[in-house]
Amino acid sequence: MRRQTIYSSGSVSLTNAAQDLTEKPIPNYGDLYALEVILKVTATGTLSTAKTIDRIVKSLNIRDKNLKPIYQNIKGTDLRLLEHKFGRLGINTATSVAVDATVVTRKWFVRCYVDSTDLSGTIGATLDSYAVLAASGCTGGTVSLQIDALYLDGCVDHTTRYSAVDMTLVSGSATFGPSVPKQAVITGVAIAVGTESNFVDITISRDGGTELQSLTADDIIAQETQELVSGHVTNEFKIPVSNFVAQDKTVFNITGAGSDTAHVIFELTL
Repeated sequence: MRRQTIYSSGSVSLTNAAQDLTEKPIPNYGDLYALEVILKVTATGTLSTAKTIDRIVKSLNIRDKNLKPIYQNIKGTDLRLLEHKFGRLGINTATSVAVDATVVTRKWFVRCYVDSTDLSGTIGATLDSYAVLAASGCTGGTVSLQIDALYLDGCVDHTTRYSAVDMTLVSGSATFGPSVPKQAVITGVAIAVGTESNFVDITISRDGGTELQSLTADDIIAQETQELVSGHVTNEFKIPVSNFVAQDKTVFNITGAGSDTAHVIFELTL
């Protein structure tokens, strides 16, 4: 196994606007197996209700050599979800690390299977404004983002990709289909909601008619308890799916118990 730093932002001063960081090439040292994301944040000012530091990464963008997305619409708050729901062991890293006037560092170890034939690609990020780090009082600060890649030649035979979307939940049935990646093999789904009790059940239909899978929240929690080292985390669900090709008529139907936003991450291959 080879470990290589593929991205280092240096120290970036936060402003009151989002900042696109320079994209950098991902070197091809064989099959890419995983990423370790190391984030250091210093927030300045008199903070009121400090927030977790992962909020500062507005988006993490990874593309293959043909510019097809490997991480699409993935943000800093998704890193722990990726680590817990799609990692090999299902380990949850606590989210309770909030910024203050001193340096705070967090690390996430996330799966990122990229076949060497899809490299080299590019990697970049967008930082959010300093205002996301606290309810009020944050007046600036600095961020350092480092990403190390772990290469293990011969470990993968395809590239796994992740795409995130948001959908609105209501009290009752909410169906979404247009946001599902089409003509891709869906291999995993993770959903995060604001309030756990708002997620009642989910039904997946491959062709809009035939029911492929139907699971209640209790079904999902029971399976997570068995499969994931850290078990179930409140407000977050790993939906067990049988690999299938998403079609134009593929729909996901979620029954909600109240108004909420469901943040959905698809794991897929092309």
